[in-house]
Amino acid sequence: MTFVPGLTLAHRFHDEVVAPLLARRLPRLRYAAGLLDGGSELLGLDTPRSTDHDWGPRTQLFVAGAAEVAPVRAVLDAELPTEFLGWPTRFTGGPTVRLGVARADGERHGVSVDELGTWLRDRLGGDPQAGRPRRTGWPRPPSGSPS
Repeated sequence: MTFVPGLTLAHRFHDEVVAPLLARRLPRLRYAAGLLDGGSELLGLDTPRSTDHDWGPRTQLFVAGAAEVAPVRAVLDAELPTEFLGWPTRFTGGPTVRLGVARADGERHGVSVDELGTWLRDRLGGDPQAGRPRRTGWPRPPSGSPS
């Protein structure tokens, strides 16, 4: 397989596979797509060596309502192809790894689907869509950490 930078791979995977699939199966679905979850490819620092773990065709989808998550996941689970540009679209490694190793026989694909507000609250501690977050004090390091 020829190395393709991860952001290029993700962008093409979305545009050539995920978006047409969702447009065909869920034509009224409105969503945002991108990669925000980490990895060397987000900074353009991935190399062929990066492909040994947590790397492959993937994207993140954000939907407006929690009720939209399950139908989108069901379509993706059932209809994503097994490979894209020669790279497996499924990953293996168990539930304790972020993404795992790209393998054709992997137990999950690399497209996450989340309700945007929940994702923002989980990562930022608040949903900026709901208005200005309220702070009760300065951010502090976790207890037990040096200040």
